Amino acid sequence: MPDESGSREPGGWELKRMLEQMREQMRIDNEQQRADMRENFASLRTQMAQMVTQEAFRAEQQRRDEQYASLSQDIVEKYAAQVTSLNAEQRDRRQGDKDQQIQLDGFKRWLWSLAIALLLPIALFLGQAYLARSS
Repeated sequence: MPDESGSREPGGWELKRMLEQMREQMRIDNEQQRADMRENFASLRTQMAQMVTQEAFRAEQQRRDEQYASLSQDIVEKYAAQVTSLNAEQRDRRQGDKDQQIQLDGFKRWLWSLAIALLLPIALFLGQAYLARSS
């Protein structure tokens, strides 16, 4: 039956068909939304599985801290060993220099003694010859 504006109202069968179409469309939309939600949750589970837990992070951080502390300790020990080695080398060199100086001083004394032992008789001989000639 047409109303005052001239449009016809839908009949009972048309309303039923429209309601069924709407229900079918809503069912399809709901299924699509559920599928989308399943995909989103699967993606979220994958991302969550890849996330590092706080415990794992702390354990890794502690492992690294211990490793750095160990490396630092190794560096300190090696530096101390090098310093000790250099100090010992310097001490040995100084002692070697002192020993060498003592040997050199001994050689100088021996050389002076030799020179005196050789030159003193010659000087005495020349002195006696000079005195004998002048008298």
